[in-house]
Amino acid sequence: MENCDMNEDRTSMERAADAEDPNCDMDECRTCGAPIDEEQGDIRGYFGILPMAFCVWCTSSLTDMVIQMNGFNDIDVLEERLEELKHEEKYPGKSKHYYNRQDEH
Repeated sequence: MENCDMNEDRTSMERAADAEDPNCDMDECRTCGAPIDEEQGDIRGYFGILPMAFCVWCTSSLTDMVIQMNGFNDIDVLEERLEELKHEEKYPGKSKHYYNRQDEH
């Protein structure tokens, strides 16, 4: 990532401006520093306006962390979320919890 000055002393807006620069290649994983090879499953993209790149191992770890943080590794949580999604599909814009509260009165 020698073409990008992503040091912490710069604002996010200054770093985002680098994303517009065609010389700003994300050649290393932002987590572990491994070289990025999209043919091997590594990814390049953006967190909001900041350019990011992750190797396949860090992508997998990040995905697993999100799954754990949201409880999606628990079958009961997944089943509840599926019911909520079905309800949202049937009643767009209204959460299932909204209708449950209305039914209590």
